[in-house]
Amino acid sequence: MLWFGSVLRKQDIGFVLDNEGTKSVGREINTMIKQKIEEQHEYLDSKRIEGHTYEVGEKYDGRIWLYDRDSVMNDGIEGIEEIEFPKELYQDAKEGDLFTYQNGEYRKSKIF
Repeated sequence: MLWFGSVLRKQDIGFVLDNEGTKSVGREINTMIKQKIEEQHEYLDSKRIEGHTYEVGEKYDGRIWLYDRDSVMNDGIEGIEEIEFPKELYQDAKEGDLFTYQNGEYRKSKIF
């Protein structure tokens, strides 16, 4: 059975699976995936700023977009899709809710 990343080698009038080539491609794919995940984490870490307030812009299907109310760029508020938003906060979050990033975690802002 062939999988994504399988390497075929021409043999006579057909093709055969190149097991060593497939293993090599698999290792390369895994390395690239790990690198992209690390880049994504570094990017998100750079956008999670201690003491900043984030507004929920969109929320659906387990995904949430937050807008940094303290950083205005190019006449607009920068937004990110937060992939590590706590599930217990996500359940009650609504569009327009505010969260403050403190001590490495989001906390719902209290409005007085």
